[in-house]
Amino acid sequence: MDDKPRVYIAGTGTITALGGDTNTSYHAVRADISSYRSVDYFTRQRERITMALVPDGALPPLQDDLDIRGKAPFRYRRILRMCHVAATQAMATYTGKTPIPVFFSAPANDVGLNEPLPKHIIHDLHQQTGLPIDPAASRLMGTGRSGVLNALDLAFRYLYGTDAECVLIGGGDSYQNSELLAALDKEERILAPGVTDGFAPGESAAFVLLTRNPALALRSATHLPSLLTPGIANEPGHLFSDEPYRGDGLDQAFKSALAAYDGDINIGNIYSSMNCEHYWAKEYGVAITRNANAFDNEFEIHHPADCYGELGAATGAVLINFVTQALLNGHITTPSLIYCSSDHQYRAAVCFEPLPLAAFQTPLAPHHAPVTGNVFS
Repeated sequence: MDDKPRVYIAGTGTITALGGDTNTSYHAVRADISSYRSVDYFTRQRERITMALVPDGALPPLQDDLDIRGKAPFRYRRILRMCHVAATQAMATYTGKTPIPVFFSAPANDVGLNEPLPKHIIHDLHQQTGLPIDPAASRLMGTGRSGVLNALDLAFRYLYGTDAECVLIGGGDSYQNSELLAALDKEERILAPGVTDGFAPGESAAFVLLTRNPALALRSATHLPSLLTPGIANEPGHLFSDEPYRGDGLDQAFKSALAAYDGDINIGNIYSSMNCEHYWAKEYGVAITRNANAFDNEFEIHHPADCYGELGAATGAVLINFVTQALLNGHITTPSLIYCSSDHQYRAAVCFEPLPLAAFQTPLAPHHAPVTGNVFS
């Protein structure tokens, strides 16, 4: 084994409009199933907006004291209920007695909402689920799509700076807020009749249980999933900046993530946060051109927002879980790169490296399978 800093994936949990767990959502994307639907939210032209929404019946009720008889913001209740599903799945493999921190990617208040999301979501998640998490040691990220990879960066520092064995990272987001949709509609970014460059607002929650102990990791018949140190960067010419948009931020994130990998096998897959808006293609083109030597000549790029919509702050965790599921299902064995670009300056990327079980000198004990089962059925 090499001495690269790495963490292993010990559990995953996902809920999207396509399915109620990681495996179901992953296979729906693999089958190119779309969850896009016209819904009862409207543009300024009174056209129905196209969204990708989780069915109400897939979500557990909130405890009465968290719901406050429906007075908590609808979007917040929605995110908390989705987080209940996904966090419970991810923590199903945790057998430790010590509560662990959660590093959580929450929606940024980028549009100045009159009703921003409360900052006590981790405390409420603990109360809602009863999971062994430690709200006092937990942290919130507010950087948008890059948030989960920012949380991963913090998780590395936590796991390598303490004697803790596990940490939970994740994110949750929903676009079911009329004020938010109105702001995006004003910018003509919402997919609807007459809009040629918009995205389908979606909703999701996803979590990843991370560990430094390979004996706790999920595994396929031949490999363990591992993540290397993420590359974190800023794009000066972001969507709301007057600076020139050159794609330098994502290029730097790629370079940092690839330097942490520095492996003999070229990257075979890219998992991207692109959401169908044309804007994001330029920086991807810059990053892949400037770093072409690190990628296989026949690498594949995946941007599953085509199927489940824009997931905002949950994006990074869903992508990590999908790469993990691809490994567990035997669909990939080569390294992958995951990247996320936020509306503002934040850019992040990370390399996912499948490790052959034969690389471990001490045989690893059998590990039970990850949680599966479609709650939509």
